[in-house]
Amino acid sequence: MADEDANQEKPLMNENSRPNGGNRPVITLCSLPHGYIGIVAPMFAALAFLLAINATERCNFISVKTYAIVNNTITLRRSHSTGIWLTEGNNTICEPYPSNTPIDSKIVSSRVFSIMAPIIGGVGMIILCMSACVPMRAVIWNSTGVLLFLACFLQGLVLLIFSTDFCTIIRPGVYTSCAVSQGAAICISAMFFWFAAAIASMKYNPPDVKSLGKPIGAPTERTVTTEETRPDGTKIVTTTTTFD
Repeated sequence: MADEDANQEKPLMNENSRPNGGNRPVITLCSLPHGYIGIVAPMFAALAFLLAINATERCNFISVKTYAIVNNTITLRRSHSTGIWLTEGNNTICEPYPSNTPIDSKIVSSRVFSIMAPIIGGVGMIILCMSACVPMRAVIWNSTGVLLFLACFLQGLVLLIFSTDFCTIIRPGVYTSCAVSQGAAICISAMFFWFAAAIASMKYNPPDVKSLGKPIGAPTERTVTTEETRPDGTKIVTTTTTFD
């Protein structure tokens, strides 16, 4: 009887469910470790990034109208649209600015800010999008919010193009005016979403990374360790790990 009892497998540890892997959290990639509320800021940032790029590439950012004044009568001489990098050519086809077009400091500044805004905001967008796969600490979320606020500010500076020379020409018998066109409206929308993403990221208080448990859909780890004693006294320890 003693030999039979010795030959039986003796479990060293009962079957144990370890959803958190002991003291360490089990994180499955791209399983929304912060929950669904954590994807609000990345969605706003991604939308702002796409709008910013679209506004920059348009040739109808502003609508320029040139008026002639003859005998106290105001007559519209020309109406066309222009953009930050492109202008509206014949048959409303977008084309580069003519070589003889004077490019003042306001246009140059608008172009610089149109590049900086999506770059800085894009960095913040990538960080926030990574949070859908990798848990991040609150300090990273708050720092990203600062980047998005900066992107919002730079996006607003793109509108400096409205103070360029061809929007403020006033000379005897002729004056021009500029109005918001589709590109500028999209730029303003990008500002709004940069701002919304910044607020969402700074207001969101993610749980501490160490306290994150098993995300929804992650497998549960079960480990069983058994010990077998053979007649010659040899002990064999077997560990089996399953996931379900």
